[in-house]
Amino acid sequence: MADILRKRRKASYLLSLFITFVLLSACGESGESNNRSLNYGQLLAEESTGGAPNLEVYRVFEQGEFEEKWEYFKLSTTMPSVDWEESAVLFIATNESSSCPIEIETIDINSSNKAIHFQIEDISGFCNDDANPKTFVIEMERSVIEETEQIKLGAETAEIQ
Repeated sequence: MADILRKRRKASYLLSLFITFVLLSACGESGESNNRSLNYGQLLAEESTGGAPNLEVYRVFEQGEFEEKWEYFKLSTTMPSVDWEESAVLFIATNESSSCPIEIETIDINSSNKAIHFQIEDISGFCNDDANPKTFVIEMERSVIEETEQIKLGAETAEIQ
């Protein structure tokens, strides 16, 4: 009888360790995706920092300017390396509702209009009427960014600065 109780306690202990591990692993996911591949680029950073009252977009073609913008937007993640001969970077600053975060799903490039449209996840339901800063940093092919004059993020449009 004592042997059965010991086996049950051991099984219970192992099960509780497993459940704790699973729960702690889930808690580590922040919802902010860094260095995520998109169809025409690479999401290098996505943070609730910096932001802008209206949509603002900055293009960067070299390391020094990249470091300045990274610091300007107060990004906390480690600055990634960029192949500046092949790529350039867009800093996209905006605001989002705390209850309806902006998530970029895909990128559409319209070369005839010199525009890039960042398709965002559909938001359904009620969204708080607050404005939380949000900054996206996206690496794309250098020639695409050189030729682009306008960015559309969801329904918002901005000229590149």
